[in-house]
Amino acid sequence: MGSLFNEAILQLLDSDPLVSLFPQRFESLSVGSGYVLYENDVKIMASDPVLLQITDLKDRAYVFVDEEIQGILDRSENIYALPIRIKPGQKLRILVENQGRLSFGLQTDESKGIGAE
Repeated sequence: MGSLFNEAILQLLDSDPLVSLFPQRFESLSVGSGYVLYENDVKIMASDPVLLQITDLKDRAYVFVDEEIQGILDRSENIYALPIRIKPGQKLRILVENQGRLSFGLQTDESKGIGAE
């Protein structure tokens, strides 16, 4: 079975990576729907395991260390934290799925993805 992060597959994506100090929302990236892949090369040693928390997640996030799935964070299930094992030199990848927008109530203009409002 092939990897989701195979270089040939990643090259099929329709845009070049954006380098940023902080995660950008879908709207900042001009992404109206679909998926956004957030990546970071880990440079420091944290506790083992470390608790990954994304309290401002607006959708579903699939969390990978290198190419191995660690778990899923999900706003609809109120799951915003996940213990993961990661060391310096490994790659943290978070694939965020835009699950659509509410069409009623107070959150009709909610932003999508990860990042400050």
